[in-house]
Amino acid sequence: MPREPGLAGTVAAECIQAVPWISYALEFVGVDDPPAAPAVLALTDGASTLDIPLGVLEAEGLTGRIPWPGVDDPRPFASVRVSAVTDDLAWTRGDIRATVRAAGAELAVPLRFPAASATCVADGVAAAGLSRTGGMVPIGAAVAGGLALVGGLAALGFAVRRRRDVAARR
Repeated sequence: MPREPGLAGTVAAECIQAVPWISYALEFVGVDDPPAAPAVLALTDGASTLDIPLGVLEAEGLTGRIPWPGVDDPRPFASVRVSAVTDDLAWTRGDIRATVRAAGAELAVPLRFPAASATCVADGVAAAGLSRTGGMVPIGAAVAGGLALVGGLAALGFAVRRRRDVAARR
């Protein structure tokens, strides 16, 4: 059965190295000779709208990723901060509808801002861990390391004191 001409593909929110991204893979379907056309991801909450250019959708498709609107610095391991909730793009992290448009065709896609987790920053804070600028060393390992250091220093102190006592007796 032939497909109805239009767009097909996926659009998903994901965290890559603690940064929220929108990844996409799009293609024309049911079109013998699809035109090269700009693809746009439109986000709306009913009151506000944001059109995000994705690139040119060609016959072989279009794939890529873009930082979630409001991410200040999407470079891996950068000091990432998602813009404050009071900024003009905070609505994109709420209840939104997303549509991809290209060459007069539209594709509604489910899209939601990723929830905060130990590996994903949301509104500047990673849940269940230190802030993005801190480390992610488990607390048990840090405590064990500290105790080992204290124990080693105590053993060294006792050994030095014993050596002094033995030398003083001679």
